[in-house]
Parts: sequence; C-alpha cells; structure tokens
Amino acid sequence: MTANCLASSGLRDHIYPPFWSDLPHTNIFSSFTPDLLHQVHKGVFKTHLVSWCTSLMADSVLDHRYQSMPTHPSLRHFKNGITHIKQWTGKEYKMMEKVFIGAIAGGITNPNVVKAARAMLDFILHSQCYSMHSLLHIFRSLSNATT
Repeated sequence: MTANCLASSGLRDHIYPPFWSDLPHTNIFSSFTPDLLHQVHKGVFKTHLVSWCTSLMADSVLDHRYQSMPTHPSLRHFKNGITHIKQWTGKEYKMMEKVFIGAIAGGITNPNVVKAARAMLDFILHSQCYSMHSLLHIFRSLSNATT
C-alpha cells in the first residue's frame, strides 16, 4: 500500500519497533507457552495417534476394546466407545490416554506401533510438567519412539 492510501484510511505508514527490540538477552518468542489441549491432546493424541491406530485396526474393534474395559472409580468408562464422540473435552482426552495402550495392545499386531504409541503417550504425560526432570523424560520418550 502506498502512503497516500494509508493516510486516506486514517492509518500511519510508520511501523514502530517493539518495546523489547533493544533489550539484551530478550527473545519474546520464548515467552509463549504451548496450548496443551489443542497442540498435544487434540493434535498429537487424537489427530495423529488415534487416527493412525484406528487405521490399523477397525473402528468397531477399538470401540469394543474401550467398551469392554472394567469400570474403575478414577477412570471414565466409554460405554459407546470413542469413535462416535463428536466433541471431546480435555478431561475426556486425558481419560482416553490413560487406557489407550491397553486398548490397542493385542489389537495391533506390529509391536513397533505399540512401542511408538507408548512413547507418544509418555511424551504427552511429561509435556504437562515444566521441569528439567520432565524435559529429560520427554527427550527419552521421543528417542524411544525412534529406536
């Protein structure tokens, strides 16, 4: 856009530098925290891991495995399975993640898939804590997924 076009719209053609540009040792992008619900639970777990494992075993088999799990006071029982849920909450994601390995073990014949799923679930679990100890576990779980 030209300066005349900006001025006619009531806008200035000068872009001011941000307040942090002259501060030493400042990286504004390191202050953004990840969105765990959308990036980790929905992105990594639902969009990638559940879709991948569902493609390796039928939807009905995965649903039957979730339906046949025994009830427990600290776990949600998915009496209709998980493939028919249209909108998942963060709590539902966490409840599904707790028993996902048990749901796919034996249903997927390739042991490397189960190993990769376990590594991704370890990554999801440890990514919710912010400490050097959890960071070490995150790197370890990701390296386990590749070996």
